[in-house]
Amino acid sequence: MYSPTVIHLFVLLLVCDAKSVGPRGAITLDTVKTCEDNPGGEVELELNLYSLDSKGAKAISLTINSTIPLDDSLTYIMEVQRWDGGWKLEYTHTSLLCADITRFVPNIWKRLAEASEPKLPEKCGVEPGYYVVKEYTALAMDFAVPYVYYGEIMLKVSIFQGRKLILCFFVKGNSQIPQKPF
Repeated sequence: MYSPTVIHLFVLLLVCDAKSVGPRGAITLDTVKTCEDNPGGEVELELNLYSLDSKGAKAISLTINSTIPLDDSLTYIMEVQRWDGGWKLEYTHTSLLCADITRFVPNIWKRLAEASEPKLPEKCGVEPGYYVVKEYTALAMDFAVPYVYYGEIMLKVSIFQGRKLILCFFVKGNSQIPQKPF
């Protein structure tokens, strides 16, 4: 398992333009979809990103229909790409599904669990079944990550059972440098 260390982050900041990577700011989502090569079958995922108001607030509704448990028997690969005249791969991470949900997005999991019908468990690990989440919103501060890339970004997540791809989805949006307080 790979996790960034202080040395890795220092090197990353040295080789990257300070305007392209840094602490979390606002992230505006433009697209949330399953991948074209999403296999379906064991895990069916439907995603819908929609506007909540005229100010640009957005929410996601989703349904998951799974015939297998979604837990640490599954691994995932996350690819972070940034638009720079074309999509450029910036970072790849592979790990166990629930271990990293607990580590990097525990607040997102908690809010998803509260918003789902039937309720998801408090800790990551989902039994087979049909789950619905309506009007889910996340905040950039819900991500427990040490840095983010700025600009147009795309995050692609591919989930595997052994070597078999069972689910793939991506998120596109705009990541902004944090506003400085007055």
